[in-house]
Amino acid sequence: MDWDPFNFKKFGDSASKILRGLFFASLIFGGLSILFFFISLFTGGSTSISTVSTWKDNDIEKFLSTMSMKMKIMPSQGHGVQETMNWTNIESQSIKDILKKNNLDKYTPSYHLYSKDTAMKFATFIFTDEMVPAGDSQEKCVYFELAPSSDRKNPLAYKPLEDMPECSRSKNGWWNFHDPKIGIDLPTWFQNELTLDCTGKSCIEKCTKKNGLWILKADNVHGICYTYDIITQICITVEITTDTFGNIHWVYTGGCYANNNPGVYIPAKPGNIYRFNNIPIYVRARNDPYVQLQHKNEKIVVNDQSSGNFMRTMSILFFIIALGTGIGCAVYYKRKRLKQRL
Repeated sequence: MDWDPFNFKKFGDSASKILRGLFFASLIFGGLSILFFFISLFTGGSTSISTVSTWKDNDIEKFLSTMSMKMKIMPSQGHGVQETMNWTNIESQSIKDILKKNNLDKYTPSYHLYSKDTAMKFATFIFTDEMVPAGDSQEKCVYFELAPSSDRKNPLAYKPLEDMPECSRSKNGWWNFHDPKIGIDLPTWFQNELTLDCTGKSCIEKCTKKNGLWILKADNVHGICYTYDIITQICITVEITTDTFGNIHWVYTGGCYANNNPGVYIPAKPGNIYRFNNIPIYVRARNDPYVQLQHKNEKIVVNDQSSGNFMRTMSILFFIIALGTGIGCAVYYKRKRLKQRL
């Protein structure tokens, strides 16, 4: 290459090649850094915009508001599905804060919520030495059905959500003859058995720090640390589809939370009695921005945020390389120039 704006040739062939290599490497990587930076501006940060715009364009808020929804937690007593859910367009303050933090607050929410007392629908969990190990709870099965709001008083107008799985206990355990046999299975709590590297009283202390109870085995020497996770809320998603004949279908599409989970669980604390008297139950659209946020790291969400992050990372990497080679070129040039003067 003959182009030599800084007259590197005067330092000799060997030094000239090194200086040219460093100089052009700095230019190339600097250019790549700028290129990837501009690409990141168009690919990164568009998740919130596309999610909210999709919600608005499909008019999902209106679809959900025109439906009446009921649910039932089984097995249970009583006939029919009597628990009516309420449609609302107001989020809790905690969810508002999460949405605002992620630039997803520029839309009107729309979902169905059951917020009445649920103590009679779940077994009570007593987390004490006398009751541990308690094992996993028996699974409850939550059933959902809906009808146009104009027919909400007509029981025959209600239809179950499509694609709900079969309740696992509907064939094996006690089941009310009149109860539906489809729904979403959920344990009220589940048990964890932790093996700790400890001896004597230190086992109790370590187990306590993990919100567990240390229970000795039959040999009165070894033991197991039992911890429990309890349910705090339930949320499922639906998708609205239209067939070739123009009929609208409401399809169950999984849970609202990461890995398609329909329940949120938190660690239980020893010494407490849990009656589960305030377990909110939500039904949201699959492309609800809040739901999309819960699934942001999963393939089921169309999300180009990670692409933007990758481009920005590459831009920074190339900038560092360009800066390093540029500084190297300047230092080497200065050394050769001083040596030439001497």
